[in-house]
Amino acid sequence: MSADVRHVSVHADDDVGAVDLALPARLPLAALIPDIVRLTGADTGTPARWRLATVCGTVLDDSVPLREQNVRDGDVLLLSAALPRAPRFARTDVVTAVLAAAPPPADTPVLRMIVGLVVASAGVVAGAAGYGSASLITAGVLLCVVAGAAVTASRTGREALVCGPLGCLTVLMAALCGALMVPGPLDVPHALLGAAAAAAVSIALLRFRVGSPVLSTASACAGLLCTVAMSGAVLWPVPRHSVGVALALLALGSLSLAPRLSVMLSGLAPAPSLTEESVTDVDRRAAAGHRLLVGLVIGSTAAAGAGVTVVAIGCLHGSGHWLSGAAFCAVIGAALLLRSRCYAAGRCRWALTLSGLFSVTVAFAVVAVQYGHWAAVVAVCAGVVVIVRESPDEQSPVASRSVEVLEYFVLAAVTPVACTALDVFSLVRSSSLI
Repeated sequence: MSADVRHVSVHADDDVGAVDLALPARLPLAALIPDIVRLTGADTGTPARWRLATVCGTVLDDSVPLREQNVRDGDVLLLSAALPRAPRFARTDVVTAVLAAAPPPADTPVLRMIVGLVVASAGVVAGAAGYGSASLITAGVLLCVVAGAAVTASRTGREALVCGPLGCLTVLMAALCGALMVPGPLDVPHALLGAAAAAAVSIALLRFRVGSPVLSTASACAGLLCTVAMSGAVLWPVPRHSVGVALALLALGSLSLAPRLSVMLSGLAPAPSLTEESVTDVDRRAAAGHRLLVGLVIGSTAAAGAGVTVVAIGCLHGSGHWLSGAAFCAVIGAALLLRSRCYAAGRCRWALTLSGLFSVTVAFAVVAVQYGHWAAVVAVCAGVVVIVRESPDEQSPVASRSVEVLEYFVLAAVTPVACTALDVFSLVRSSSLI
């Protein structure tokens, strides 16, 4: 064995056989590693830290020569790539602990979309306060700009995170233009024409496949319901809370028709006979049916929320009695909350739950104006019960049947409560029918 050279066999991690090398014994091992990797053919092009180890697993120090590490002629060395590892401290490191506990970064595109939509919606609200031809021309120009941006984004293949908000802004600008078309201060005719314009533009967006189909379906459904409910208020002088009652009732009716409409409009209806050819694009029609159902449910729940809001405002301003108005809002909210369990789609359940909670909150606000202390007691106790109660994983058949019967009672109570809110009983009592 020479004092200056060591004759060793080097094995790499791959299937290449051992390579016999004569390595200088006085140079540090770090100076020999690049040549050893090149001669053994173990380099794959991926940056890595290479190391040599003995057969028994002892890793050789890179800064020490071979002769000082008791490497002799004929020894077998193993060449392997070691990935860099993060240092581990024996004591608690504050900086590492803070970095590990940091929350994940937020979704920047979603935040940007929300900020842009809020700012643009604030502009729409500001435009609704204007009068005259200047405001109408400005709103018309903005409608053309937003609609052009929505069409361009849709045709260039932008993601739904961009096309959806632009479609919503297009519908809002159309509603603003429709409201500004009617001269005078804002009243029922302005709201009627705005809702009709929003429904028409939503249907056009659906037809040309611009924006989100779910949001367009929802805005079209809500716009049509508002248009039908406010048509009577334009023809006859009726109290404003009556418009809200009619709108909420129409929304409940559209919720019942939403599944059938989605099946019929998407072409999923069963064939009239077994001899007809089977449908080839079932998957596409099924996806379209789901989108239609979600859009119809969201639009109907939004219309129901708008209806109970109008009823509550009318009760607070003295247009209707507070007790009948609060009862109507509570019944509508309970019906929406109980209906949410019938849907499997998460967006439908969320829409019904949020609209139902909103309706119940509106009813609570109407009662709180009259009896604030009792309303506070009921609300706090109900909230504590909901928080503390543990719901079982599987609902018992008795509980399911009880909830179903409760829903029937709530739906049966809608008609008499609505008649009370509309003062139908007082009208019949005061009229001379006999």
